[in-house]
Amino acid sequence: MSNNHPYKIIPDRVIKLAENQIFVFGSNTQGRHGAGSALFARQYCNAEYGNPQGRQGQSWAIVTKDLNKGIRSIPLPQIKSQIEKLVEYAKTHPELEFLTTRIGCNLAGYTDLEIASLISNFNLPPNIWLPQEFVDCLIEDKPTLKVAFTGNSHKKFDEEGWKQVRNRLEGMIVRACDRSVEWGYKRIQFYSGMALGVDTAAVEIVLGLKDKYPIEINLTAAVHCINQDAKWNNLDKQKYHWLLSQCDAIKFISNLLYQEAGGIKCLNARNRWIVNQIKNAHDMMIAIWDGQAGTANFIADAAKLNHRVIIYNWVTSTYQKLGNW
Repeated sequence: MSNNHPYKIIPDRVIKLAENQIFVFGSNTQGRHGAGSALFARQYCNAEYGNPQGRQGQSWAIVTKDLNKGIRSIPLPQIKSQIEKLVEYAKTHPELEFLTTRIGCNLAGYTDLEIASLISNFNLPPNIWLPQEFVDCLIEDKPTLKVAFTGNSHKKFDEEGWKQVRNRLEGMIVRACDRSVEWGYKRIQFYSGMALGVDTAAVEIVLGLKDKYPIEINLTAAVHCINQDAKWNNLDKQKYHWLLSQCDAIKFISNLLYQEAGGIKCLNARNRWIVNQIKNAHDMMIAIWDGQAGTANFIADAAKLNHRVIIYNWVTSTYQKLGNW
């Protein structure tokens, strides 16, 4: 979490911008936007060839390389001063979102840690998004157990059924936290796709446990598009945005509206991203499922990789384990 708001993490691949988005990329002293993110900025975000620095249409250039001198040729203090200008501009333009790439880390030759260390000097406003690599550097490295959620929509349950399911879910989350302490982890990292139902209930439960354990409890929301809540009622929208604000990070699978992001494809991409976070021996997925369609694909993706999955079937009131336990 940065300055009391979540880190916003850019998609793994940006192919288009929404109207209010600015693409932040690494440039060179000559402004030759000819490769990588700089080429994308010139082709799709109105970056001006020959202009090395600052706001250009829907892009913002930060000089990280002198073509005449090669890699690591722009001193880090100079890059830091440019980041400061970006931060100040973003603070005065809250209506814009600044999608920052791995500036300085490819052709310019700096490491993610070096650039992330520069960023750590500033209180970032909530409209600056960062690459996953920078966020990983900004969060202290410590032994971490990772736990993901999946499950049925809230529409599946009546009031009494939902109460029982939520109690089961809480018990499974508490057990995961207890296990993380027993196994010697210093952090437990939860991932939620933020769909109404099991996903959002899990976030509420985790938030309630944050101060009850001797280890760090973190939450990452994996959001498949920027208008995930478009068809929700006002009360659910308010709750959704409040829950997002309490997370430690928000991973955007796409920076576009649902249809522009590919519709159901971005939902599937979100599920794959979450599954791919569950990598280590003790990592697990918690599923609340009735055995029917929908959540099935999510569970199948995890099972194919032999990941640990614990399923509570609320129709039969039974538990099932998949993967390498």
